[in-house]
Amino acid sequence: MTESRSTRDYYATFDDALRAYAIPLENHALVRATVATLDFARIYIPAKTRPYIALEAEGGSVVAYVNSGCIDIPIGGGLYKKVELPTNRLGSASGGGTKNHPSEEQRPPCPLCFTELPASGVCGTCD
Repeated sequence: MTESRSTRDYYATFDDALRAYAIPLENHALVRATVATLDFARIYIPAKTRPYIALEAEGGSVVAYVNSGCIDIPIGGGLYKKVELPTNRLGSASGGGTKNHPSEEQRPPCPLCFTELPASGVCGTCD
């Protein structure tokens, strides 16, 4: 169930907010696992811009911002712990699309020993 209070849309469950925000499916497992470790009382998405899902503590402070490509968790002093998600959907200003992390990209094999080449392209086994 969604409750709208002028500038925010509040959700009864995190799953309701997750469906409304449309985070890439590949990110759901890590998002749910991270959110399960947090203590929050309310869940909302800013109504007009919808840039994130906010998890709010009983006192009103935000304990996490769930974005489509990462989760930002305030740790104090204006600093955040950033949890990178497997798939990062870029915004429309950058041309859209989906970005995979470099560690997930498959590199070509060495033509001599067939091990995966590092980013430098020089085989550490043969050279």
